Amino acid sequence: MRKNVPSHFLNVLTTLDVFARVSALCFAFLSVMFSAHGQPILLGDFNEQKNQAYNEFSQLYTTNTNAYYVSDEKELWTSFLNEQNYDESIKLGEFISVTELEVVGNTVYFVADDGQAGAELWKTNGAVSSTVRVKDIRRGNVGSNPEQLTNVNGVLYFVANNGVDGKEVWKSNGTDSGTTLVKDVFAKGGSSNPAFLTNVNGTLFFAANDGTNGYELWKSNGTTAGTVLVKDIRTGSKVSSAPQSLISVNGIVYFTASESTTGRELYKSDGSAAGTVLVKDIYAGAASSGISNMTAVNNTLFFTASDGITGQELWKSDGTSAGTVLVKDMTPGKPGSHGEQDFTHQMANFTNINGTLFYTAYQYNDYYVWKSDGTTAGTIPLFIAHGPGIGQPRPDFTLLDGYIYYFNTERGYEYQYHLYRMNTDGSNGQQYIFELYNDTYGYYYPDMNVVGNSLYFYGQIAFGGIELLRYQAGMEYPESVNDPFAASESGNPHAFGEFLGKTYFINQVTYYQGAESIFFTDGTPSGTHEALYFDYYIGEIKTTNTHIYGSGKEWLDIRRTDGTSTLDIIQDYYKEPAVNLTNLNNNIHYSNASGELWKIDGVTTQVALLKDFQSIHSLAVAGQVIVAHVTENNVEEIWRTNGQPDGTYKIKTIRSGAGVKLRYQPLPTATINGVHFFIANNGVNGNEVWRTQGATANTYMVADLNTTDPVADNLEYDISTLGVLRDSLYISAIGNDGQWALYKTRGASGSGVQRVTKINRIKQMINAGDKLYLLVASADNTASELWVTDGTGIGTTFLKTLPNTGYLYDQQLGNVTYFIPNVYNERNIWRTDGTVCGTYPFDTGLQPISQLGSAGTKLVFGGYTLEYGTEPYALDISSIPQPPCDEELQMASGFVQSAIVGGHEDQLITYPNPFVHQFNFRVNGKENEEAQVDVFTPTGARFDNILNLKCNTDYSIGERWPTGMYILKVKTSEKMLTQKLVKQR
Repeated sequence: MRKNVPSHFLNVLTTLDVFARVSALCFAFLSVMFSAHGQPILLGDFNEQKNQAYNEFSQLYTTNTNAYYVSDEKELWTSFLNEQNYDESIKLGEFISVTELEVVGNTVYFVADDGQAGAELWKTNGAVSSTVRVKDIRRGNVGSNPEQLTNVNGVLYFVANNGVDGKEVWKSNGTDSGTTLVKDVFAKGGSSNPAFLTNVNGTLFFAANDGTNGYELWKSNGTTAGTVLVKDIRTGSKVSSAPQSLISVNGIVYFTASESTTGRELYKSDGSAAGTVLVKDIYAGAASSGISNMTAVNNTLFFTASDGITGQELWKSDGTSAGTVLVKDMTPGKPGSHGEQDFTHQMANFTNINGTLFYTAYQYNDYYVWKSDGTTAGTIPLFIAHGPGIGQPRPDFTLLDGYIYYFNTERGYEYQYHLYRMNTDGSNGQQYIFELYNDTYGYYYPDMNVVGNSLYFYGQIAFGGIELLRYQAGMEYPESVNDPFAASESGNPHAFGEFLGKTYFINQVTYYQGAESIFFTDGTPSGTHEALYFDYYIGEIKTTNTHIYGSGKEWLDIRRTDGTSTLDIIQDYYKEPAVNLTNLNNNIHYSNASGELWKIDGVTTQVALLKDFQSIHSLAVAGQVIVAHVTENNVEEIWRTNGQPDGTYKIKTIRSGAGVKLRYQPLPTATINGVHFFIANNGVNGNEVWRTQGATANTYMVADLNTTDPVADNLEYDISTLGVLRDSLYISAIGNDGQWALYKTRGASGSGVQRVTKINRIKQMINAGDKLYLLVASADNTASELWVTDGTGIGTTFLKTLPNTGYLYDQQLGNVTYFIPNVYNERNIWRTDGTVCGTYPFDTGLQPISQLGSAGTKLVFGGYTLEYGTEPYALDISSIPQPPCDEELQMASGFVQSAIVGGHEDQLITYPNPFVHQFNFRVNGKENEEAQVDVFTPTGARFDNILNLKCNTDYSIGERWPTGMYILKVKTSEKMLTQKLVKQR
């Protein structure tokens, strides 16, 4: 008889399955977090060209004697600015992060995380010994995260969180005892989140929330009693005026605040409640005027705003409603001068120079540098402003020696900065000084500082890197201040392989941009040397029994080496590069974009044309010949060659275009024992697997896996990839049921194709001797999964979830396969031995890494550091310990594997497997006996005593299970049985 399993059993299984999946995720998370690694050895910085694109200067501040800047976002440096030690630069400290520099006298305060106390307040006077943490405000490694460092008459104010009072205002005189909480404004256990800290004639103004009045205006004299609410502008416990953009003008603080009837508009305050008032409702009514760019010029406040009629334009205020007026409608109409269209810029760069306002804004369709004296007639566009590429112009107007200096670009020269100067009243036009390059693709901005009679900034001269530069009046070009950091270009090692027991790879070299060489290595720096140099990028390499051949990527350039001597075979700058390099009997064959098939004799190095086709898509060795997949006169054909013109002929027509231009889709190929397998579309069966050994009789379609596919479409994707395990070909394809599955075949006539198991689309197959690793797309294509198969359905198992990648760079050492997911910023190398516990990532200690190779017992790969770029490293795998793996999980996994090998089909019956909706389940045993059923996840997580089921009874199970793999463990009085099951969509 047949019974449905009780509903409570299904519920328990479903619940436990979810829990098992969570357990598996936790296990995977622990594996990912495991970060054991040895010390990778740099094999050489083979490309020492300075990285022109890297701007190591993330901040630049100056005192009267020193320049301070952050290099590589983690190192604090200082350069002396007096002539006696002008070329001296000192690294003051290296941190996890450095932010928030603020100069107070000759002391520079900054926020840094040293990896021990978290982000805390530090200071320096320009010496290593004076570079110290001021105070560990929040004990432990969390850090108080100081921010908004503000100088108020020599006292530093900032916002920090001590872990008890929340984010509040603090002050410091540079000592531990003198660094104290000013006041716990939000005394109810939360944070007041102070913002817009502003010095107004020695009084600190800021916005904060006390938990009662909402986010309003506050002030402080540095004492607890003197830290008070100025005014609750927008009354009510659940509403706030939220003051923003505080600025001091002639002892008055101006800011924007929001009210329900006026929107966000301009306010001012003298520090008293009565003196805290709305200046003017510029955009009448509840709408806001969008005030920004608030700048003090003498006793006048300039800003940009919209009254709803003129659009965003330049305004000014003397603090009265009547004196708050539009200065000039520079671009009449509602869009205004703010650049509201795509790829345009808002008004910006507002700077007070000797009582004249300089800024950038539109006038109709062009963006200008403007000046204003506060009158309509005196508000004048001076000249067009350009930024790098489509970037925002940033002139950074700076006063030096009675002139205004600034940077501007020119249309048509968007990757260069020109330093100009003009008179302080904006007259006399742009006077050209010199040119800086901007070859960074990231658009750096050369912010300027003045110390004495010198202008300091960072920039790029000619084709050098970005450096700290100094300019004085009369210099033809700026001069470099000693640059402490010189980032190298990346060599980008790739194409790792083995030749005569040696490991080789391609790496870019210093000689000039784009030059590459083939290197050999034994995994040590002294055993790594350059073997074959190319003037420009290498396109392909191919080994024979005696040589490595390389072809240039841009023109016809073929060279070879045996590891010691080199030979230039052919170089022609006017011919297309060689592609599809293929070795047959120590002779190299290649094609080009024109469809020509060529041969290089491995002894004489003579180059001979074998055949001129319309197009050659691929070359491959099949038996004792080379087969070429070509398109000739709109017909898809397979040709062969033995290296002689008379031995080059067609063996099969795959498909005639029938008047329609064929669209060739390159798909993966594989070769087994001289048989070449490839994907082709004959116009009848659609994309299917074909085979050839170089003769007409042995060139045919292996099988039609999907008889329902649309044969007219030459770009269908019903076959994903091919793999090889022992003497069988494995295929990831869509079958007649419309589902992805893994198939295998011997490829011989009549051998047929067998479905191994249903499994989602396989993106890559990696042969590892006695097993085949499968990179599988998740059901929703949002993740990648690593599976392994021994060629049987029951031996196809899930290992781990990987970063979502379309490809793995792999390398096998012994019985372990190492691989790197091809994803951006991947730091980890993974390893697997085909077991769950033996599959885990380890951190190399380097930044993003590239492809993998091996030399002896060492992995060789490209590792990235800022100092060297991406260069080759070697790592001894014996230094990689295995992370802890729960013993119970290992035992459960091992038991399942051993039990499956034995097989107990007569006692335990499950079908179908894999299943889609539910499977049928029966345990044969004694009459009236019950079997104990346990369910395992692929990681081996076990759940005991789920339910006892009657023997000799059919059950239907799994209807509510999520898709995935499961392991049943069944115990009777006489036997213990296991069965692996896979549920698919």
